[in-house]
Amino acid sequence: MFIFTFFVCEAQAKRTVPPEVEPLIYNGIKIVTSAEKPDEQMESSFSTYIEALDNSTGEKLWRKKVYTIKLNPKIEKDVQWIFISKIEIENEKLIITDENEKKYLLELEQNNTQKVKSILENILKMNWYILVIIVFLIIFTILFVVKKLKTTNKFAFRLN
Repeated sequence: MFIFTFFVCEAQAKRTVPPEVEPLIYNGIKIVTSAEKPDEQMESSFSTYIEALDNSTGEKLWRKKVYTIKLNPKIEKDVQWIFISKIEIENEKLIITDENEKKYLLELEQNNTQKVKSILENILKMNWYILVIIVFLIIFTILFVVKKLKTTNKFAFRLN
């Protein structure tokens, strides 16, 4: 009598199913998301897009690339794909969120996409001179305190 043993291996998906993003209707325009691999044979990149369709006719009005991911050939392609997970309109701007929670803005009137920067990025880029002033004030304060302590003879050691 032969006994056959079957090992059942649970199939694991390479990545989860991309999120389903509901289209938005804005001023008679239907806004949808899409993604594609521009070079199917080499699969060297992965891009996501926002498309605007006439809501009554379905005619494509425009298509705007949101971001492109350069794929590492040493890693499976599909695990590197990052899809758009959410779109919403706020103050005449389309806010696009990807699966990693990175946000992008598309000004609907200008059809211009820009990455939303974090608060820290904005401080460092726009207000770097404020950091210089703060460092200067800290150094000045330390020198002032040292001088004050020296003149009142409360300084623990002497500088020659």
